[in-house]
Parts: sequence; C-alpha cells; structure tokens
Amino acid sequence: MSLTLSLLSFGLTASRTAASFQDATQARFLGDACAEEALQQLHDNTSFVGSGSLSTGGGTCTYAISRAGNSRTIQAVGNKNGFVRRVSVSVTSVTPRLTIGAWSEVAAF
Repeated sequence: MSLTLSLLSFGLTASRTAASFQDATQARFLGDACAEEALQQLHDNTSFVGSGSLSTGGGTCTYAISRAGNSRTIQAVGNKNGFVRRVSVSVTSVTPRLTIGAWSEVAAF
C-alpha cells in the first residue's frame, strides 16, 4: 500500500513539474513573441518608440522600445500562469535595415 501511495505521489509531483516547465517555456516564447512584435513595429516605423502587448494561449506579454541615437533597446516580458520571463534585445541599427546586436533572456532589466 505504501508503495502505491509513493508511486501516486511521485506521479502527481511529476505531472505538476511538467506543467510548470511547460508554463515557464511558454512564458519565454511569449517574451520572444513580443520582442518580435516590437521588431515588426520598428520595421514598419523606424522612429517608433513606445510599448505594446499581446495576449494569446492563456498568457500575455508586453514590450517597450527605447531609443539612443540610431540604436534601440527592446524589453519584452512574457507571463504564463505566474511564470515570468524577460527578454532583452539590442538593435544596433534601424536604417538602412534592422540589425540585432544581442538577444537574450535576462533576470531583470
């Protein structure tokens, strides 16, 4: 009987862990999606500075674009069931074409 309870407990824990991993992964994908949306905004309007958001699949993300000369910084945050992932993108040039200098997940901005 104790073996059955142990296996049942292990199964529930593994299921919760898998769901948590999936939510954390989806939060990262949402952060990337908002970073890509920000890049699309810059593609459409190279002088764009501002913020936006997306909502999909039970999760949300936000992005902000700031400017320093010809460079831009994109800060995107994905959120899925309380799991938060932050993505920072450095755009080194917007003309004549968008040039990405760095794209990384960060702990904080």
